[in-house]
Amino acid sequence: MTIFCQHASTAGYECPADTLDLLRAHFDQVPRGRSFGNGRYARKVLEEVVTRQAGRLRGMASPAEADLRTLTPEDASGLLAGAADGSR
Repeated sequence: MTIFCQHASTAGYECPADTLDLLRAHFDQVPRGRSFGNGRYARKVLEEVVTRQAGRLRGMASPAEADLRTLTPEDASGLLAGAADGSR
């Protein structure tokens, strides 16, 4: 979680508490085998969340700066689907 937050902050993103709660639940469910890399996985998750954010923002006529900087629960919610079976 710390690595994700550091990468997000460095890239200029903010995560409200409800987004962090979803992400924490996701990271807690991820299987950690021998080849698991915390930093690599955190970057992958951030890229996916930012991609989802872009899709959400595409539907907005004039997003404000706060919209561009904030990663919402909507952006992170689908991550939980693949955690249990290890597909993410």
